[in-house]
Amino acid sequence: QLFSCLILLSSWDYRHTPPHPEPTLTPHCHASSSALHSCYFPFFSWLQTLDINVKAPALMTKAVVPEMEKRGGGSVVIVASIAAFSPLPGLSPYNVSKTALLGLTKTLAIELAPRNIRVNCLAPGLIKTSFSRMLWMDKEKEERMKETLQITRLGEPEDCAGIVSFLCSEDASYITGETVVVGGGTPSRL
Repeated sequence: QLFSCLILLSSWDYRHTPPHPEPTLTPHCHASSSALHSCYFPFFSWLQTLDINVKAPALMTKAVVPEMEKRGGGSVVIVASIAAFSPLPGLSPYNVSKTALLGLTKTLAIELAPRNIRVNCLAPGLIKTSFSRMLWMDKEKEERMKETLQITRLGEPEDCAGIVSFLCSEDASYITGETVVVGGGTPSRL
């Protein structure tokens, strides 16, 4: 059923910022002894991150709504991050963009409910993907990360798949505007 469920996953990886006159930061910069402040991020990084992580899901949702309406409704699952609740040091644009997705979820849920379209959000914690590789490739770092979790293991993509499947299913037909955290017990309240 094309367009009955749209899963919106977007992330801007600072490591792949195109050449630009302003200096760029990599995600591992926060490991230095000096604290980074959000003003150290180049303006281009802020714009790029917000465009990809916030604007793109909003525009993609807008694009598929007419098709979902033709089919009598649907479900949108926006993928944010635990960083929306527990910001990661040194990643200000990323943290802010993922927090904005929580608001986008609530807003779209209200706006699209009359069209029988549900909008929910998934906020994964530390999941073993290529994006988070720098946090778990080194066994010592991985062990330190595990110590911060209630469930002392890193998440796997499969840990998120069942939640997304549920949110897209008829079993979740009375759920909209909610964020489900899959974070191994990481603090997750604003």
